[in-house]
Parts: sequence; structure tokens; C-alpha cells
Amino acid sequence: MGYTKKQYFSIGIAFILVAFFGFIIEVTSDGSNVIGIQELSNILWKIFAVVGVVMFMVGAFKKSNKLRGE
Repeated sequence: MGYTKKQYFSIGIAFILVAFFGFIIEVTSDGSNVIGIQELSNILWKIFAVVGVVMFMVGAFKKSNKLRGE
């Protein structure tokens, strides 16, 4: 069945918001790196940003379920 357009948009926005907060943490960090947490945070917010944009774009180009009679 898959997700609806609205669900794709919602998931995309959620991932982008998490990525935004990760970016804010990266920008405001004081440079102290406790057991590699800073590097992990830097990688994760970028991954969340990419996934969020992809989900948002999939929702934008997904055909409406109304056309298929679902």
C-alpha cells in the first residue's frame, strides 16, 4: 500500500527538523569532543537532512491515491 503524500511530507519535515536541531548543536558546540559524540552528531544531522529532503521529494512527485481509486 505505501505511504500517502501527506505522510511522506510529514516524515520529510520531521527528519528535516531533527537535522536542523543537529545543525544547531554543531554550530553552537564548544569544540569539546567526549568519546566521539561530536563527530557522530555531525554525521547524523547530515544524514537526517538528506533523508528528509528525499522523503519530501518523493511525496511531491507521488501520484495521488485518488487517481487509483484507493
